[in-house]
Amino acid sequence: MDCYNDPSVRTITVIKSGQTGFTQGMTNMIGYAIQYHPGPIGIFAPTDGAIKKFSKRKLNQMLRDTPSLKQLVADPGKRKGDNSIQEKEFPGGFLSLAGLKTVNNVASQSFRDVYVDEADRVPFEVGDEGDVFSLLRMRQENFDNSKFVIISTPTIKGMSRIEESYNLSDKRKPHVPCPHCKKYQILIFGGKDYDYGLKWDEGDPSSAYYLCQHCGKKIYDYQKYNMVSRVKWVKEKPEVTDHAGFWINSLYSTRPKAAWPLIVKEFLDAKDN
Repeated sequence: MDCYNDPSVRTITVIKSGQTGFTQGMTNMIGYAIQYHPGPIGIFAPTDGAIKKFSKRKLNQMLRDTPSLKQLVADPGKRKGDNSIQEKEFPGGFLSLAGLKTVNNVASQSFRDVYVDEADRVPFEVGDEGDVFSLLRMRQENFDNSKFVIISTPTIKGMSRIEESYNLSDKRKPHVPCPHCKKYQILIFGGKDYDYGLKWDEGDPSSAYYLCQHCGKKIYDYQKYNMVSRVKWVKEKPEVTDHAGFWINSLYSTRPKAAWPLIVKEFLDAKDN
């Protein structure tokens, strides 16, 4: 969200797991733009069904429950003006929401800001028009202050669009401090090849803990919140100045469904299937 207000950053890429809150971050950027930086905004998802779900469950709730935005964007349920589930007008701009399976949804309008959610599920090409992302960037050519924001969980390594975009960015990763030795590190799943990372007693997911990379002491899920609140996003490629990339996995999530014992249980249930 800070990068949205940085004029030097034109592209924001987020490669993430579920339960990390980045879709809410995208929604917050859109709300900020409506109130303080209005303009034509395109919001895209792989299918019309997915974009309608986002509009109803995320976007419309924000517009309804935020008093300043409620005054600017009419309630689509009241059929006022031109506002609907997929088209919304506000002073100085509009929102256009669409799935990315047909070329008409890509090539018919110009946008200053473009948001793409679940980019790895978007087809690489639409009809005979070529690469979807290239088409979207062409729709931004009339704006010298455009933002291109793409968010996705990755699919297949080496064939992932979000992985490819992240590798072109400044490649930021979240470093958090050990509650014992205070040294910073990236949280990883670990496994048998590492002497640090997420570990557990064999056959017992409830015993899950994290072994510090530096001091080797055990860290438990209840200590995670304080670690994450002290996060530092470290750039692997600081020479890249116009493309901010963020990488995060579910070990950082403080949501109850992403507790470390539940992550281990999910892994054990799935690993032999």
